[in-house]
Formats: sequence, structure tokens, C-alpha cells
Amino acid sequence: MGLRHLAAIALASAITLPAQAQEFVSLQPSSDWALTRTDDYCVIARNFGEGAQATHLDLRSYRPEGLFYVLVSGGLAQPVPTAERIRFVMGTGEYHDPTFVSGTIAGRTTTMLKPAFSLGPLAREAEERMAADLPVQSYSEPAAEAGVREFRFLDGMQPQFALETGSLGHVMDALRQCARQLPDDWGVSFEEHMALSRIAKPDGPFRWLGSRSFQRRLAEGSWWSLRLIVDETGRVADCHLTGAASEQDAARACETARDKARFEPALDADGNPARDYWLLTIQP
Repeated sequence: MGLRHLAAIALASAITLPAQAQEFVSLQPSSDWALTRTDDYCVIARNFGEGAQATHLDLRSYRPEGLFYVLVSGGLAQPVPTAERIRFVMGTGEYHDPTFVSGTIAGRTTTMLKPAFSLGPLAREAEERMAADLPVQSYSEPAAEAGVREFRFLDGMQPQFALETGSLGHVMDALRQCARQLPDDWGVSFEEHMALSRIAKPDGPFRWLGSRSFQRRLAEGSWWSLRLIVDETGRVADCHLTGAASEQDAARACETARDKARFEPALDADGNPARDYWLLTIQP
């Protein structure tokens, strides 16, 4: 399977939560959900708790299919200094043990979990379509999303806490609908992508991604996102990179992508070569 589905492959596997879970602080919402769209991603966010415990939850999507990143900041976003992972629970019976990065954003301590998540198990239809190199509508099942009503941050956080989100069905639908508008500015809409009978996929290993000519252009420790538009011949027609050390470095990294990247082109409904987008997000 190609790098096109790297984020989906990286989903943490679910494990049954031990009965002896420790006690934690439970925070109620202190604001409504707020949806924001940038040129590169969509964010839906909400505040929880008050005063010293005031905590901000940020769910961020770079992809139209519904995968999202979890960022939590403010009062309770304090990882244990020796922690390498955080036990993260979506719902009441399953947990993930993702790694994380922590720093300061807009003056607030912010912790970002790694990798990208979906709510609940990977949708069966999505799994089948990925295996057949077909475009994916959504990685999650709506029923599973609606059943999630809280996020818990357990081992690895100080203190442990829960954010009482309420049902996330409508929240994830709003985030996904926003993300599906992102490709409108890329030259290949989500509707055009979904009509393909085969997505664009790398033609062999992408060794250039780890090459010095590409890696030295990235800001140290940066969270970067690469978007390529692949033409009917399998060559890179357009490139956009966030997380480069500078605009000049982004342009040079994209020169490497145009020169080195090769794809099997996408196919339209009639089996003819077609343009497509290819996305990759890498966390430090």
C-alpha cells in the first residue's frame, strides 16, 4: 500500500481499558464549538472548564476523508515530564497509547497527540476501498462518531482529566464537510477525486522524501504537510509544502518533488488517466 494511505495505516489500535483506571478531573464545556478553515486545514475547537483548569480542545483535519489530529492546550494540558506516551480514550471502553509533542502556542502549553485519528474502528468500506486503490469517502462510521461523548487524557498527563464533549456525530460531520471544501482550491475537487476508478499512487519507493536535498529544507522539529497535484502522466504538476524553514526552502523542496516523484496516474470512471491530489502529513 502506498504513502497515500500512510495516515490511515498509522491509526493506533484499540485496546480494552483496564478496570482499575485512575480517577481524573471531569470538565464541562465552557463555549460552543467553533469551526475555522485555513488554506491547508480545518479546525473545530471548544473550551472546557473555568479558571486555572480552563482547557482548549482542537480537532484539526488536513484531509477530506475525516482523519483528524488532537491538540489540547491550557490549564490541564501538562504532560508528566518523564512521559513518552499518553493514554487517550475516546468513549468509555477503548484506549490508545499515542506518542505526543508538547510546546507553547499563542502563550499556552499545547500537547498534540500522534498520529491522526478516526473516531471508532476504521470503516469497513474505507478499508476495502483503500485495498483496491479507490478514493475513500470517510474513514469513520457515523454511528461510531455519534457514540463518542468524551475524550479522556490519562496516564502521561498531570493531572488526568476528561473533556465532556457530548455526542461528536455532528461535530465530526461539520469538520469533514469543511475539509471536503479544501480541494476546491487545489485544482482537483473532492467530487472529482471521488469519481476516480483509481487514485494516484507512488510508482515505487519515495526515497527522495528522506534525501538531504528535501529534508534540509524543513524547519527542525516542524510538523509538515505536503500536497502534490499529479497530472495524467504521473508527474507532479503542482506542489505545496507547509513546515519548511522558509518560503525559499519550500520552493526548493517542491523542486525536488517535481524532479524525483513518480506516480501511477489516477484513472477516471472510463479508465483514462486523470489528475489527482496526493497528501502526506508528517509529525516530528
